[in-house]
Amino acid sequence: VRIMLQSGVLLQRTGRARSAEETYLNLIVFCKDFLGDDYVSYTPYATLINNLALNYMETNPQQAEIYLKEALDLHPSGHGENSAYYFQTLLNLASVYERTNRPEEANSILNDILEKIKQNQGTNSYDYITTLNNLGQLHFNLNQLEKSEQYTSEALRLQEETFGKNNLMYQTLVHNLAETYQWQNRFNEAEALFRIAVQKVLTDVEKNFSYLSESEKRSFYQHNALFINEYANFASRISQMILCRLFSLIPWTVSTAALLCSLIDMTPDMT
Repeated sequence: VRIMLQSGVLLQRTGRARSAEETYLNLIVFCKDFLGDDYVSYTPYATLINNLALNYMETNPQQAEIYLKEALDLHPSGHGENSAYYFQTLLNLASVYERTNRPEEANSILNDILEKIKQNQGTNSYDYITTLNNLGQLHFNLNQLEKSEQYTSEALRLQEETFGKNNLMYQTLVHNLAETYQWQNRFNEAEALFRIAVQKVLTDVEKNFSYLSESEKRSFYQHNALFINEYANFASRISQMILCRLFSLIPWTVSTAALLCSLIDMTPDMT
């Protein structure tokens, strides 16, 4: 079962969601037939249900929700309601609620998790930082930028103090906070953080690329393209704003300035 689970994970990571789904569904049948009623306490089965839910997250969030709720009802050995497994399942369920336009339910789950993790693990734990980040992203998507900044900046501070800078979570948090600053029009702060995120990618390329196979290079690019692309989008947006501001200072006719700015997707400030 564990070997087939690893095979399913590999299929997911390489974009073969349908093959991963078939692998997981076959494993579900096998576990229930082989273990009988004991499957509910079998840890790999709980992992299997979670993985299948994640496989459905993009294409069928309603089905993902069904499997995640089943996962919460399972009782895998050593994984009670204060375990990392249980918290991760709840985090995944909160993501489903967000994807299906139920932000209040997502916010409620995330705040409950945050309090439980604080009580059981303290604030210097990976689970606590991850939950703060998820809350920051939830409020960012709701355009509640001050709350987003509050959660994300706190997550970044704890991540740096506890786990350092040489990890993907630090890079992700730097990027997320840069995005928040950008939409608050705090461009200098945003650019400084975007530069940190991109520099981390470039450093990793310099250190590791010569040792990677072609498939590993493609996987690396897929995981890191977000940081580079978002920085490029930020630079493009700033350039457009500068050009439009210049247009508004030149004594064009209003219609001419509006036309020029429309060509670069911006509306000039004529005041």
